[in-house]
Amino acid sequence: VVEVGAGLAFSCARLSDGRVLCWGDDASGQLGNGADGASSSPVPVMGLTDAIDLAVGGAHACAVRMGGAVVCWGENQRFQVGDGMSTDRTAPVAAGGISNAVRVSAGGEHTCVVRATGAVSCWGRDNVGQLGDGTRGGDRGNGVDVTLPAVAMDVDCGDAHTCALLSSGEVHCWGENGALQLGDGTNMDRETAVRAGTLTGAVGVSTGADFTCAVRSGGTIQCWGANDHGQLGDGTTTGRGTLAVVDLLTDAVEVSCGADHTCARNAAGAVSCWGLNTSGRLGDGTSSERTRPVPVSGVTATQLSAGAEHTCAARTDGAAACWGENAAGQLGLGSTTDSSTPMLVTGLP
Repeated sequence: VVEVGAGLAFSCARLSDGRVLCWGDDASGQLGNGADGASSSPVPVMGLTDAIDLAVGGAHACAVRMGGAVVCWGENQRFQVGDGMSTDRTAPVAAGGISNAVRVSAGGEHTCVVRATGAVSCWGRDNVGQLGDGTRGGDRGNGVDVTLPAVAMDVDCGDAHTCALLSSGEVHCWGENGALQLGDGTNMDRETAVRAGTLTGAVGVSTGADFTCAVRSGGTIQCWGANDHGQLGDGTTTGRGTLAVVDLLTDAVEVSCGADHTCARNAAGAVSCWGLNTSGRLGDGTSSERTRPVPVSGVTATQLSAGAEHTCAARTDGAAACWGENAAGQLGLGSTTDSSTPMLVTGLP
């Protein structure tokens, strides 16, 4: 396993040989195996054997294929699969008009890619400007371009907002902003990209349901937006329209935002999480809400993904582990029992 993705109530893993397997809820075909039906154990995504990047959203998932094409599957009522239709897809279909992609991100009901040129294109739901093309209200079945002041290194889709990491080290965001998640100091939704505060030196960005975090080159993390469960990690539950520094963390290399919780990884593979902790999604063996990072024991990770109510990690030994809510089997344990500590995903090659 080289990459994991955690969504609303399902999870996926990308293997080193290009295959993708998914598990959990399948009400909209998001497991990609050609049939509806939840599975608490991993099942292979049909026909996908050359994936080089993976994204898991609310109830859909996407992958970049070798050569730069993008395929998606799952819920498609808002055109988030990108095939120009609004029919759910139980197996991967090509996202029309997308080529030379290098990164993909799946949000609540929209999808974005970064192309090899550094350009960003998005499609799907656009009720609050989350596609970033200067309009709102008209869902898009094909990609529209986002205007940015520099080339993009990465893009991340939240529930209804999107942020791009630029080559300049700045983060620019667009879409819903009622919880201050765009970081421009206002609560006005934006149909075009705005800079997140005065942030510089960013090397990674992640969007949650209504908040955003960025990891900086020195190892610190700054977050902004909703904070009702402590998901900004600054020791408070006060929402922030400007950047708040996550307490206690100074060596982070990756951050991942879920619905109401956040997790980070350092270069040694140690994982810490904070925020809402119902169902044990923070992985510290409790269900206590945390406004500052707490260590996750029993996992050494190479990559992280925080979902709505669960979290998954790719481990250094090539396996995957998940923890938190498991009502739909999204932890991949062959059961539907929640876990407040990391558990090995069973059935992965």
